[in-house]
Amino acid sequence: MKNIRFTSTLDRHHRENLEHMLFFNRQQASVQQGIKACIGKYGVPEVCDDGGHLRIRLEKYDVVQSLYVIERRYRSEALIGVIVYVRDRPSTITILHLAIAEGYQAHTGRMACGAMTWGMIARVRNIASQIRGVRRVRFAYGAPADASLKTVPKPSAIPAQSTATAALGRSLNVPETLAKTLH
Repeated sequence: MKNIRFTSTLDRHHRENLEHMLFFNRQQASVQQGIKACIGKYGVPEVCDDGGHLRIRLEKYDVVQSLYVIERRYRSEALIGVIVYVRDRPSTITILHLAIAEGYQAHTGRMACGAMTWGMIARVRNIASQIRGVRRVRFAYGAPADASLKTVPKPSAIPAQSTATAALGRSLNVPETLAKTLH
């Protein structure tokens, strides 16, 4: 994953790709009920232009964070992933939506896509570990209701791409049922 970077800001020229990833991703069918429940609680996500950069807003929640995954290519960059999360309790960060570009999924295969998913979750866990009082990262849907990750003061580095997805999930203390759901 040497050509991949994580960022909290996204240039407006990525809008079409971001909207497609969030709203028209074929993988949504497998978690449709969870998405509906999440939208009912937090509101419909909306992509907004904020001074030349894109951000995601929710109609029922004021403070929303997004982390974008950008793949550096020869002369350009491509948006290949997004994860949307909120601090909905003083001690908890909740991951509301996670999406990976379908083209990236098809090009790299299931193993790399799984590693990307775990890498994105690990980044949010790392961010959460740096926020005073936050002790857990939980999932709004796509996982058992009690599935969550504990934050740690100094999280270990994200394993290299060659690490098996299952091993990465185990290193993050992810319940096996969640690991199966996220592949």
